[in-house]
Amino acid sequence: MICPHCGFEQPDDPECARCGIIFARYRGTPAISTGLPPLEPGGPIQPVLASAGDLYQGSPAGQVEARPAPAPTVGSPRAGFSAGAVLSETFAFYFRNFLPFLVISAVALVPRMLVALAVVRLGAEGAARQPATVAGLTLLALFTGGLGVQFATGAATYGVLQELRGREVTIAGCLRVGRSAFGRVFAVSFIRNLVVGLAMLLCLVPGIVLAVRWAVAVPVAVEEAPGAQRALDRSTLLTDGYRWHVFGVVFLIGTLSFGLAVALGLVLRSVPAGAQVAAITAELLTTGLAATSSAVMYYRLRSVKESIDVHEMASVFD
Repeated sequence: MICPHCGFEQPDDPECARCGIIFARYRGTPAISTGLPPLEPGGPIQPVLASAGDLYQGSPAGQVEARPAPAPTVGSPRAGFSAGAVLSETFAFYFRNFLPFLVISAVALVPRMLVALAVVRLGAEGAARQPATVAGLTLLALFTGGLGVQFATGAATYGVLQELRGREVTIAGCLRVGRSAFGRVFAVSFIRNLVVGLAMLLCLVPGIVLAVRWAVAVPVAVEEAPGAQRALDRSTLLTDGYRWHVFGVVFLIGTLSFGLAVALGLVLRSVPAGAQVAAITAELLTTGLAATSSAVMYYRLRSVKESIDVHEMASVFD
C-alpha cells in the first residue's frame, strides 16, 4: 500500500507508519463535478490524471489532460538501485569535489607520511642494521594510515551528503564532521575490518559476504550515530536484497584502488622508499573515492527502501 499523503510504501495497515495519517479519514483534493454519468456497477475505473487545480485552470469539464510523469531524480524511490547508477554518481561526485577530498585525505594521512619519511631517512644501510626499528615503523605506518583513512572516510561521507543536497562542499565542514564522528567511525571500522579479515583468512567467500553486508556501516555511523554493533546491523538491513549490486560497486572500487597502487609501485620502484610513496599516493587518490561510493550507496538504499529525502537525511548536521 502507498500512502496517498506522503507516498510511503508499507504493508496494508490502517495508519501510515511515516506521516501518521489514518487512511479512512484522509481527504485529498476535493472532487469536482465533471458532468459525466455515474459508472455502471462493475464498470472500469479510470485513473485520475489531473488535480483539482488543473481542472480549475481552464480545462473543460470532463476533459482531463494527461501529463507525462516527472523523470525520476537522483536517489528517488523510482530511480532504483543498481551498480551502474551508483558508480556513475560516485565518479561524478568525486571528480566534482576532487580538490576538497584530496586535501582531506592529505590531512588525514600526515602521520603516515611522517613515518614514511622516517623510513627514508633511515636508509637501506640503517634498515639492515636496525630491523626491529624498521618493523616498528612499518607497524606504526599501518596503524596511523588506518586511522587516517577512517578519519577521511567520515569527512568525505559528510561531503557527499552535502553534494547531494546541492550545497557547497567545504574542507572546513568536512574536517569538522570527520573529527566529531571519528570515534564512531573508528569503532565500526575496527570491528568490521577485524572480522572480515579473519573470515577471509579462514575462507575467502564468508569474508566477501561480510564485507558486502557491512558496506555502508561507516555512513550509518556518521549520519545516524548509533553504536558500532547497531551500525553493522543497520548496514545488513539496508543492503538486504541489493547485495549483488553492492558487491559490483565494492569489487570495482577495490580493483581500481589495488591496480593504481600496483601501477604506481612499478613506476616508482627505482625511487628510494618507492613502495611507501606509491602506497600513500594511491590512498590519497582513492580514499575519497571509496568514501564517496559508500555514501552514495547509503543514500540510494535509504531512498529506495525508506523513501527518505536527502534533506531530511542530512538535517542532523544542521
